[in-house]
Amino acid sequence: MVTSIDFKKMLKVSKVKDVKLIILDNRFWINCLITLKVMGPVLRLLRICDSDEKPSIGYIYEGMNRVRKGIIELFCNKECHYKQYIDIIDARWDKMLCRSLHSAAYWLNPVFQYDEDNAQEKREAFAGVLDMIESKTSQKLDVEDDEHVLTFDDDDLDAL
Repeated sequence: MVTSIDFKKMLKVSKVKDVKLIILDNRFWINCLITLKVMGPVLRLLRICDSDEKPSIGYIYEGMNRVRKGIIELFCNKECHYKQYIDIIDARWDKMLCRSLHSAAYWLNPVFQYDEDNAQEKREAFAGVLDMIESKTSQKLDVEDDEHVLTFDDDDLDAL
């Protein structure tokens, strides 16, 4: 494109020369390739969330874990390469998306209920279930009494 005869007419504009240098630079294309590969897992999750075929809320929590794992694998587990991308995703997840509702939906999703590979995620997600129960029951109960308080020990969580 930038080497065509038609483009040479545009070279009189100073900024066009800068664009040509950028486009012909190999580092630009390497960065484009990295961007495409990093965005692959994110776009797969967005496709799931945008689907009208089935409710997606139970898949968002697991999807974010897969996005993180996909990016880490892309950079061959070298933290110095993937850290900046994971930090951006984690910041967005923690600030805007990670809610008790997503955690509870993941934990209650029958697809992931018996998945032993994600035991740590289930433990974290169970806290979301407890938060949801607490928020819903605290709205209905005017007076707290010991009969309505749910307590769970680490042994109970390990059984999950």
